Amino acid sequence: MVHNEHRLGGGSDVVAAATVGLLRERGHTVDTFWRDSKSLSGATGRWRAFGSGLYAPAALREFAAALERDCPDLVHVHEIYPLISPWIFPLCRRRGVRTVLTCHDYRMTCPICTHLRDGRVCTDCGKGGEWRCAVRNCQGNRMQSLAYALRNLVARGFRLYQAVDLLLTPSAFARDWLIQQAGVRPEKIRVVGNPLLAPGGPVCAYLPDQRPYIGYVGRFAPEKGVDVLVRAAARAELPLRLAGDNRSYRPPLDSPSIRYEGMLSGPALESFYAGMRLLVMPSVCFETFGLVAAEAMLRGIPVVCSNLGAMAEMVADGEQGALVPPGDVAALSLKLRQLWTSTAELSRMSEAARLRARDFLPEHYAAALEEAYRQLLAAPARTNNGGATR
Repeated sequence: MVHNEHRLGGGSDVVAAATVGLLRERGHTVDTFWRDSKSLSGATGRWRAFGSGLYAPAALREFAAALERDCPDLVHVHEIYPLISPWIFPLCRRRGVRTVLTCHDYRMTCPICTHLRDGRVCTDCGKGGEWRCAVRNCQGNRMQSLAYALRNLVARGFRLYQAVDLLLTPSAFARDWLIQQAGVRPEKIRVVGNPLLAPGGPVCAYLPDQRPYIGYVGRFAPEKGVDVLVRAAARAELPLRLAGDNRSYRPPLDSPSIRYEGMLSGPALESFYAGMRLLVMPSVCFETFGLVAAEAMLRGIPVVCSNLGAMAEMVADGEQGALVPPGDVAALSLKLRQLWTSTAELSRMSEAARLRARDFLPEHYAAALEEAYRQLLAAPARTNNGGATR
């Protein structure tokens, strides 16, 4: 199992770690090749990230040694930037080792992964337009924008992803997107939804009148639409609590009804969920899955989210929650105000949310993963240069 942890954490870190644990519980031998972006700091770290994102010779030597030592049946990759790089895929191909890549984001079609520019969805970099990322400074930092553009250009130019044997996506939306926008051959990609870890303790009964706030859990990043939610909650005059690392976040307004809880985990996070009447996921970018929304649904919490990307297939409007236009403060505010007092409707949505979340239980994920592995290992080895992408 190969993974490069993100400096600020994220869903792919959670899923990668959970995958290792689940497979080991089911009797599989899982060796790990792990890197952590938190090791990058200061100017030296930035230059190291720049170079290794293009080609990481030290990591590739260590990875080659691991292949020689462990002799794996296959290699499953979750994230490879910036400390590993996609050059591991042709390396595995030369060694005769099958590879699986879980696409937690849209890196293959967007250098900054989010398809977001100036607060709006942007698809200009697909199919050979990486240079636009650098010219338009999509990352808001000239060096980072250039680095991201160059590493996508290198990966495409050297056809590195074509050495991948099987791509996994956590949603049908992400699968279809990569087929249409990245030229992925349909037979080289399949949907395996992300796993939901069981709550850390007993789940409280969902009684709307006893749940005093709207909740948000996640990163405080522009693509997550946090500003939209803060403005909408203030406009609706409803209590909002937000959990996550907000130290570098500048709220668009101050309101006594809005409270920032900071990073939460374990019992503190469970307690936070237990007080939510609604969870809001206001992303303004394409989500590939929506792990936090699924976690809330498992606990019987209705979800209000953007009608965009994979969220629209996870939550059916009026069933497990509600869908609103992305970035629309007025529409989100109105929907929150409507649902806040509709306790009978919220109770019905709570039951539907619990049922929907069962699709993402760990045992279903592990079984789907094992089936994907079996089919891949049983397939004839490829002898040409065809691959996972066009």
